[in-house]
Amino acid sequence: MTVISELASSAGVSQELSRILASPALASRRTRKLLGHIVARTLAGSGDRLTEREIAVRVFGRNEEFDPVSEPVVRIHAALLRRALDRYYRFHGMEGGVRIRLPRRALIPIFD
Repeated sequence: MTVISELASSAGVSQELSRILASPALASRRTRKLLGHIVARTLAGSGDRLTEREIAVRVFGRNEEFDPVSEPVVRIHAALLRRALDRYYRFHGMEGGVRIRLPRRALIPIFD
């Protein structure tokens, strides 16, 4: 499966990201920061290098010795993000024509 479908464009994804980040569906600052980070990295072509450790350090301010097994902060916020995105699309629809999804057990978003 491709990350960006033939119907989505980088500009369309960026516009949709702006709409999502401005919506009340993503009330948590940490969840907004997580979404912004993973979308930016994916659009920059480095989404395949997203790891729990990298996200924990860059998004959540953990140190380099962060252990994702003993501290599931990234998995917890990824689950919260999935629920927030579901809520956003349920109540705000597809205004921009592009949908940003975060599949279960994944850190790389899909744009379609």
